[in-house]
Amino acid sequence: MIFLVAAVAWLVLVAGYATQGARQLLADLRHPVLAPFVSLAVIIPMILASALATVAFAAGRALVIFFLAATIAVASDALLWIGRERPSGAVLYCVLVLVVITGFIALIAVRTVMTAARGELLPTS
Repeated sequence: MIFLVAAVAWLVLVAGYATQGARQLLADLRHPVLAPFVSLAVIIPMILASALATVAFAAGRALVIFFLAATIAVASDALLWIGRERPSGAVLYCVLVLVVITGFIALIAVRTVMTAARGELLPTS
């Protein structure tokens, strides 16, 4: 139930953010402070999809793969931004921590799906 509430909240927030348009999204992705928060739009559904995989394996697995690819794209863009802008100090550490934490979250999501594939997390009723 909590994952359903989280998914609805995510959809409402992403829809509201999308109404600002592509220009604002691109500006936020280039902003040194806002860019890590924009990446949450692809990290959070990966977690939700891994929970879905425990009850609807095929759909959950497909969504984890999709959002994993989106997360890799966002993290790659962040690393390319570091190469272009050459930030220093707190901004550099913030972006690098984002990339590392994103990797850990992706590993957890993939592990959950793989565990569900073996049937260890599936409901027994």
